[in-house]
Amino acid sequence: MKNNIMTDVHCHILPGIDDGAQYPDISGALLLSEHQQGIRQILFTPHFYAHDMKVQDYCRNREAAFERMKETCA
Repeated sequence: MKNNIMTDVHCHILPGIDDGAQYPDISGALLLSEHQQGIRQILFTPHFYAHDMKVQDYCRNREAAFERMKETCA
């Protein structure tokens, strides 16, 4: 049987990271919309701008955004 799982391979859903969702509630609404469209896997692809931030700070911010989103969507 063929795997028919739909995957979003480019999204900006993590809250407050880049030009995508600014708040966790918006992230939750976007995730719900993705699910309603049949998407079951998402690759979070926030932008990283080396001229704006150190890698360590970016990784910390990204992890914090992911945790905020998980709390909102739980």
